[in-house]
Parts: sequence; structure tokens; C-alpha cells
Amino acid sequence: MVFNKVKMTKKIATAALLSCMVLSVTGCKSDDNNNNNNNQNQNNDAAQNINFGLPENVQDGAMIQAWCWDFKTIEENLPDLAAAGFTGVQTVPIQACVDPGGRAISASSEDKGTWYFHYQPTDFTIGNYQVGTRDEFISLCNEAHKYGMKIIVDMVPNHTGSTEKVADALAQSAGGIDKLYHKNGFNKIKNYGNRLECTSGASGGLNDIDTENDGFQDYFIAFINDCVECGADGFRYDSAKHIALPDDPLATEGEDNDFWPRVTSDDEIKNGDKIFNYGEVLQGDNERGPAYVEYLDAMTASNFGNVVRVFSNLGKIKLEYIENPSPDISSDHLVTWVESHDNYCNDKSYTHFNNDQIAYGWALIAATGKGTPLFFSRPVGSDDKNWAGTLNLVGYKGDENYKNPIVVAANHFRNAMVGEDVAGSNIDGNEKLLLIERGTKGAVIFNGTDDVLSLNTAVKLSDGTYTDRTGICGDFSVSGGTVTGSVPAHGVAILYNDGYIDIPDFATVGIDAENYIYGDDFEITLSCTNASKAEYSVITRNEDGVYDDHNAERTEYTDGTKIKIGSELQHGESLVLKLYATNSDGITSTRAYRLHKKDAIKSGDTIGFVSNNSWGSTVYAYIYYYDENGNKVESSAWPGEAMTHGDGLSYSYTLKNDYKEAYVIFSDGTDANKRPTMKKDTDEGYELESGKIYG
Repeated sequence: MVFNKVKMTKKIATAALLSCMVLSVTGCKSDDNNNNNNNQNQNNDAAQNINFGLPENVQDGAMIQAWCWDFKTIEENLPDLAAAGFTGVQTVPIQACVDPGGRAISASSEDKGTWYFHYQPTDFTIGNYQVGTRDEFISLCNEAHKYGMKIIVDMVPNHTGSTEKVADALAQSAGGIDKLYHKNGFNKIKNYGNRLECTSGASGGLNDIDTENDGFQDYFIAFINDCVECGADGFRYDSAKHIALPDDPLATEGEDNDFWPRVTSDDEIKNGDKIFNYGEVLQGDNERGPAYVEYLDAMTASNFGNVVRVFSNLGKIKLEYIENPSPDISSDHLVTWVESHDNYCNDKSYTHFNNDQIAYGWALIAATGKGTPLFFSRPVGSDDKNWAGTLNLVGYKGDENYKNPIVVAANHFRNAMVGEDVAGSNIDGNEKLLLIERGTKGAVIFNGTDDVLSLNTAVKLSDGTYTDRTGICGDFSVSGGTVTGSVPAHGVAILYNDGYIDIPDFATVGIDAENYIYGDDFEITLSCTNASKAEYSVITRNEDGVYDDHNAERTEYTDGTKIKIGSELQHGESLVLKLYATNSDGITSTRAYRLHKKDAIKSGDTIGFVSNNSWGSTVYAYIYYYDENGNKVESSAWPGEAMTHGDGLSYSYTLKNDYKEAYVIFSDGTDANKRPTMKKDTDEGYELESGKIYG
């Protein structure tokens, strides 16, 4: 289904501009020498013979936001994503962007770059140091289409990074750097309810482009068409709310607010009638959502995301949201989510949500068929103490919660239920017991209580036996319009037979270590299950300071293989261990681990601390660690042991035990003078390092 679009041809990009963008039909053919791993291509070829049951249109299926994955990483995981039931894959922004050096999700001493540089364009050409090259993007699109999958590109037309970094070609497209931006484009927005300020001011402090400038529009449309020519199937428009609609106040005299009519025009955009466009239009503060969907196929249902998170946490939701997630916009014009990268990375207010809570909310938005659900791929090893995760590298695959049995079952349920009516009800009038029915074909049952739910409930399903497709709840029986069976506390059961596709089991990989390498003779055990072939790569930084996993040598292994790694590293350095496993159907699963070298902490080693004049004369070192069961073990009860006073405010302490990993808190015995300050109960002390002087 293709949504209504306003067709409007006003301007055509000039030949000179197209020449400047260096576009050509032949330039978008896949390069046979694009360095893709031959084994991976063979695996993908085998997996293409599987019917994954993906719908033709991305809006009928589910999308995954491959957040911070690069082109090659997405490509090598396409069979994995198809098996998980995803029809669309949303990339990060792929245009040239600010490059501070380093490729980290969150800035660290080793990697200066962070994820948000994706969103600071310097030019509108395909490819950057974070995601890969133009040829790699072409290869990704070509491979995705073999599975019937769609590639959705995140677009950032609203702003740039610093003006000093903007490419001359982009500046000149608008008539010079001074004309590239709105006059108010360097002033932060203060009143988001004021449409002129909202559409012409600096959102997030980033310089606001004059998106009504004719030359800029030509330049950006050429970029869109280049993406389409290379295989893009749709676009997510970042900060869409901050780009003016045709009837908004004009920011610049003599210009028209015609950005949206042009970039969604079937006449100006190649394959425009087949492109899926949606905008990040965060709800609230006069966002004008209904007006945006006159041009865009959909907008983000950010308010509904709040509702879903409450549902994930408390198990309750008003039934009217099942029918339509947004009161003033048809559900056909919405993109829904449990969380977005902004929820997760900017305000960090939902990092405490665990994978099971995310899966529970995802089952809701996938089961209803209302809107197009977008699954945010969190970083590997992330939690409420470390939102950036244990890998903390742009380019690698995120957490594997997208393969959670509930997520996978919900995706395939959604795909099988295209066109079926949706109805929601509370079982026995309990607002924490939710039944979603899709015609007479399928049902999803949510138990938000703390007790097991024993069903004896009226349903529309045909009589018969239904196996819960999550693989968790067992079989259910329907007889005479009544379903019986049980759902565990805070559990989900997904029931349907008609349209069910038996997808091959995923291969899995793993290691028996945590995030550190201890000493020079560190041994690690590799695991794999359901794998016809498994391989590993040990990856250190190349001459450019980047972990280049795509060109790393692979070594085959079997389940239980032991390897020794890290002897070449110095304390504080790290490597990446990447594992690959392919099942008998050619579906490859990958996982990467970043392991940091730590020198052994031995009895007799010393640590130091420098206090200040406000502290008492006695300073204590409180040392603790966690055992294999996660229990806290103290070396001495609080406040620890007294340190030896040296010169001035310096203190030292000689360790009495060996430690693999431990933490230390310094104090003068009072809560007022303590380092680190431990503002939250979940805060830990400093990591214990032999020879380190703290303060």
C-alpha cells in the first residue's frame, strides 16, 4: 500500500548540480571487489531460499533501527534479521558528517567520536567514516532486496555541524555559506510552541539550514535520488518538526515553504510512488502532526511510546489505544516504538528497562497491526549503569534482544495477520489482563499480573490446538469459542496456526569471559550451538586506530574450543573478539566482544590517594568485589582499613589479597568526605588498579 502524496513539480535540479554530485547510473552497480567475505556471501545465498514470510510493503511489517551498525555489519546479518521477522532495516544517517577521530558510541579516552556525529552533516553525499562507503551501501541494498527486505535511510536535512566543516559544494549550492542557514539559525530554540522559532532556530544547538532555499533543495533532492538509485527504499526525516510546512510563517522573504512538497513529490523523486517517507515529529508543543502526514507517509507516535513503556512497566493500557495509538492521526500514518535512540541516549530515562520489558511492550505494538513498529537496537552489554554498553564501538551489531523469542514471534504474527481486523479486551474485566484478537485468525494474550493466568476465556479463534509461538507457554486449546491454557506472570502468549511459518532455529555463539583479559596467559572458552560452522576473529586496532573486523582473518572453531588472547596488549588496551556461527540453513549469527587488558591485582601491591584539607587525618580504603553469584564480598567492613599517611595529604595502602576485579572507596569514615561521591545506591567505587594514585 502506498499512502497519499502531494504531487508537485516546481523545480528540477540543474545538470551542473548533478555533475557536482557525481551521480551516474553505472556508479550504483555493485562492485564485485567490494571486500565482502566470500563465505558470508555463500551463506547468504543459501538463506535466500527460505521463505521468511515478509510482507511486500515495509509498513505492513516491522522495522529494526540498526543503530550504529555499519553497512557491512547490516549486510552480514540480513539473514538473521529476516529470520527474526523484520521487513525493514533503518540505517543511521549515511551522509558525510563531522569526524573528530575515533568511532565510539560514547566518548572515551580511546575513542573521541560519539554516535551523535551521525547527525551533524558536512555534505550530502553517500558514505562516511562511521558507516562505510557508497559501494558498500549499494551492496547492502542489493543484498537486502534478495530477501524482500527494505532499507530505510535516516536523513538529516534540518541542520549541520559547525560551519567550518561544511563542504564548499554544499555551501555554494545555497549561494554561499551565509545563505545556507536561516538568519535565526544560530540561536537556540526557546519556545517550541512558536512555529517560526521552531522551524528557523537551532534545534539542539545545531545550525539550522534554510531548507526553503531553492539551491539547497536542488542539492538535497539530488542526494535523495542518489540514495534511491543505489537502492534505498525509504527515508526517516530527522527533526522533521523543525522544517516548515507550506502554510507556516516564512523565515526568509522571497522564499516558499516548499521543502516537503518537493522531497515527497513523485515527479521529483525517483520511484517516488514506492518510497516510504516518515518524519520524526515529536508530539507536543504545536507539532502539527495531521499537516505533516499530508506530505509524509507517517510520523512518529512519540506519545504512544510513553503509553507503551507504562504498559511494559505496570501492565496496564487503555483499550482505545489498541484501536488507534494517536487521537488525531490515523494509525496508518504512524511509526510506533517502545523506545527511540533519543529516549535511550539523550534523556536516558528508560535505560533501566530490561530486555524482557522491551519485548513485552514490543509484542503489544507488533500484535495490534496499528502503525509501523520500529525496534531500537540497543548497544551490546548496555544497562542502567552503562548506557553505551561494553562494546562501545560504532559499526558493530547491537544487543541481540531483537531475537528475543517474544519479539520474533510477535513479528511473524504481525506479518501473518496483514489485513485482519484488530480488537482488544480486558480478560475478566482485569485491566492487567489483555486479549488482542486479529479477526478469527490469531490472538495475543498479555498477563501483566504477578500470578499465573489460567485461561477459560471466550475468543474468536476456530476450535483446535494452538501452540504458543513464543515457545514459552506451551499448548492452548480452543473449544466452542473458549480458550484454555496458562500464561506465566508478566508473560505473553501468541496464538495462531493459519499463516505460521516454521523458521529455522538461530545459531548462537558466546564466550565464558566478561569484559576483561587478566594477565598474559588468559584463556577463554568459545561456545556455539545449532551451528554447522563457527569461526572467530581476534581484532586489534589497525594503523588508523580502528578495529577493522570486516577484513580480519577468521579461524574455525567448535563448541568448547579454548584460545589464549591478549598477551600482546598492555594494561588498559583492548581488543575485539568476534564470533560467527552459521546454521544448516545458511543463517549466520555474529557477536562481538570488546575485552580490556587488566594487569593482575596482587597481594603486596600498593595504591595511593590524595585527600584535601576538609578531610580528617585518618583515611580509609574500603575494598570489595562480587563473587560469581553476584554477591558483594568485603575485604573489611565499612569504612575499610586505615591507609598509611605519607607527605602532606598523600596516603598509601598495601593490598592484602589477590583480586581479579575489585572496587575501592576512600573516606575519612564519614559520608560527607567520600570518593567517589556515590550519589546513587547503584554507583560503584573506583575500579581497583595496582599502583594507581586516586584523588
